[in-house]
Amino acid sequence: MSIQAVFLSLIGIMLFTAGINTLQTAFASKKKGGLIKGETASCTLRETKDEKGRLIQHYYSLNINYKENGKAKSAGIRSTREFHPGDPVLLNVHDNEVFLYEKGTSPFSGLFLMLSGVLLIAAEMLYSYKSATAASYMLSAVFASIAVAVFISWYRDHNEKLEKHTGTVEALLYYEQEKNQRRIFRTVEKYPLIVCTHGDQTYRYLSKNIAHSSTKEGSEVSFYTSPDGTVLIENRTSAGMLVLAIAMAAISILGLVSTLMA
Repeated sequence: MSIQAVFLSLIGIMLFTAGINTLQTAFASKKKGGLIKGETASCTLRETKDEKGRLIQHYYSLNINYKENGKAKSAGIRSTREFHPGDPVLLNVHDNEVFLYEKGTSPFSGLFLMLSGVLLIAAEMLYSYKSATAASYMLSAVFASIAVAVFISWYRDHNEKLEKHTGTVEALLYYEQEKNQRRIFRTVEKYPLIVCTHGDQTYRYLSKNIAHSSTKEGSEVSFYTSPDGTVLIENRTSAGMLVLAIAMAAISILGLVSTLMA
């Protein structure tokens, strides 16, 4: 097997793996059950600092009131987002367990990524054992599958009504992870604690994104929420994703046409 064949096969495996991870993320948000709207009854901050005064824990204990099948219920939930009494929340309820809803990815995007990986490996095999023409057709299908996967991700984000907000990094939470039981090697990850103002209320949330080296206290960050504030999205796909999808589709069409005319 040539180096080129190994390289293409590895890329195919990477695309297939990325598709599986996308599917897992999508199904993880859906398997928790149906969506129910609730209301915040109370919100209590739980915070811990280490001996150096660094923030090492920050979350909120929420008491949520909601109705399920016409029956009034309440539940206690941990959240990295701050809510105020009376604020609406969106819940996943499944087997008497209650979770705050988090938007997942599209399963269709994952399926097309997996398909592109399989097709790329098949294209390499066709080139090696059958003909370059058949491999060219398969490569066109690879680019088409990637284009569809990228477009679905972009469309899913931009099809929803979201409001853009600007917040400020109030502090950095230090998370230390041991690489083995003997504590020979540790890594410290920092997560920004964001504070923002909406109306006459101040809100905080702990970012799920690891802080960059340039992220400092006082840095400004952008994020998005649904109009009612129940869903928070830190990273929204940019217009570059749409450009990438169009470029992949154009390469697919050009490859197909050039193969047919050859």
